[in-house]
Amino acid sequence: MQIRKVISVLISVIFLAAVVCSAADKIDLKLRLKAGDSHEMKMTQTQNIAQTMNGSEMKMKQTMEMVFGIDCLGADANGIMDMEMAYKSVRMVMEGPMGSMEFDSANPKPATQTDPTRK
Repeated sequence: MQIRKVISVLISVIFLAAVVCSAADKIDLKLRLKAGDSHEMKMTQTQNIAQTMNGSEMKMKQTMEMVFGIDCLGADANGIMDMEMAYKSVRMVMEGPMGSMEFDSANPKPATQTDPTRK
């Protein structure tokens, strides 16, 4: 995962810039990708939902995970980049009073669902 390396480097640069240049008025940080560079980004969102309807509490948990591919198609002298971004995979897990459901596009098998009312 090269995006983790990029993020680690950016955090290190920001920290060092803050320590070394604490007296400076302005710090100019820019992402400078080159044409042909490819990166991957993973975004995970977890939701714990609790709601009450007609006096009954209902709890649900949802986790959505998306992996994006990011390609730099070109960059000019001013740092303006032409980027292409596409989904590589999507995963969703949902648990609630009606059972659980899971889908993973990277492991394409039929969506599974369990019903707690059936034994």
